[in-house]
Amino acid sequence: MPLLDECGWSVLRALVVALTAGLLSACVRELALVGGGRSRRWLLALLVTPFVTPVLLVGYAYSNTALALVRHPGWKELLYVGLLTMRLVPVCVLVLAFAPAPVSPEAVFCHRLVTRTRRGWRGLASRLAFALHGPARTWAVASGLVFLLAFSETEMAALLYIQSWTVSVFDAQTGGLALGESLRFGALPFLIEAALLILLMALLFRAVSAEGGTWVECRGSRGKRRSGVSHALRGGALAYLVVAVIVVTLVPAGIVLRSVGIGLATVLRTPVLWQDIAVSIMVAATAVVLALVGTRPLLPRDAMRLSGQRFACLCAVALPGLLGTLLLGLVALALFQCPGLHVLSATPVPLLLGLCLALLPFALVLEVLRRVSEPAAALHAAELLTAAAPETVRAHGRRLVFELRGRAGLWLVCFLFIMAYFDLTLAAMLAPPGATCVSVRLYNLMHYGQTPVLSAMVAMALAAALATLLLAGIVWPWAAGWRPSGRAAVEHGK
Repeated sequence: MPLLDECGWSVLRALVVALTAGLLSACVRELALVGGGRSRRWLLALLVTPFVTPVLLVGYAYSNTALALVRHPGWKELLYVGLLTMRLVPVCVLVLAFAPAPVSPEAVFCHRLVTRTRRGWRGLASRLAFALHGPARTWAVASGLVFLLAFSETEMAALLYIQSWTVSVFDAQTGGLALGESLRFGALPFLIEAALLILLMALLFRAVSAEGGTWVECRGSRGKRRSGVSHALRGGALAYLVVAVIVVTLVPAGIVLRSVGIGLATVLRTPVLWQDIAVSIMVAATAVVLALVGTRPLLPRDAMRLSGQRFACLCAVALPGLLGTLLLGLVALALFQCPGLHVLSATPVPLLLGLCLALLPFALVLEVLRRVSEPAAALHAAELLTAAAPETVRAHGRRLVFELRGRAGLWLVCFLFIMAYFDLTLAAMLAPPGATCVSVRLYNLMHYGQTPVLSAMVAMALAAALATLLLAGIVWPWAAGWRPSGRAAVEHGK
């Protein structure tokens, strides 16, 4: 299929995914905002799980199903669109739930009172114009972000044998095509993504300027919330969350784990796999540190206030990552072939720079959400306790600060680490000679079908990532300033 046709199909596919995700998120959002405490945390965990599930795991698990549907391209497309939609719905939900409201509930109520007597086309035009300047603006931004992610998706499309511009360009570049030809092939997708990004950033900049640089109340930061959604709709949203976790996470995990025992002995005697895992862990950890360090000077001390200049700077920094890892990798390859930089092309610098730029948009957004969701009064009181004279009180204050601030930071680090560890496109295009990431090795072997040895290799790669995150969870309290011994002292003092 010509690249122009593949690009057109990718646009159509991304539109379907964005619209479907937007409709589903309108119902799921209310469920994620209702209630508080442990029930809300479980709902958020169900919501986010499909997105953090590695794409390589999902594509590998359903590759045989896609191969069986090769004579039925319509069903294969439906499988891919369904999996991609379930994976990207959490992005749309979180944007709708935590984004600042463009119009206050009081303004919405007043507008309903004013337009109640208007009939016909005049009333419809008035309500449509208000929606475009109000609630529909956030929905458009959320759906546009989902469109960008769906349009630039590569790994799952390649493993499910989907015809997409990303697969064609990625296969051509890794297969030895000249970089200039790859850049020429990526020119049209770049223009499409750039045009949409400019439109979305213009909407966001207008919203920030209209508020005078101040974020309005963060709707996702409240503990409890009553919803006017019916019990039937709420039950349907909960059923969707459960089905999404089963289809995107549990079924692929079951397919991989069912044959691990057969190939585990062979994998344990394969030192090259452990070398690749070690390389991936070091690269991912370094990229996460660089991304987090890069967010600090970009964000203001008060995350609720964002000037127009600061917002423009954030958009400029986030732009490369929002274009997708494929276009980002091509630009990085061209950059490090320039005179003066080509000496770094055989080092980890291009890969680390690419991963850092790819992580920055997510790191910025999640860091803002973490800050605006912090209970300011409780956090201030806990910080006062850390300056108290008795050691037991200071230890208790450090523990409270960790619970209020440090735990959210730990989840942020885990999310970014998973993204960097399982990244395929940048690792395949920018890794230095002799340093192969585990995602690249697994992807190359997945084209030969599902085998017990390959399933065991996938399981070991997942286990290594989980072990690293578990170690980070153990070390993080010390890094955040709270030590378990202080908690024990507090409990002993009681």
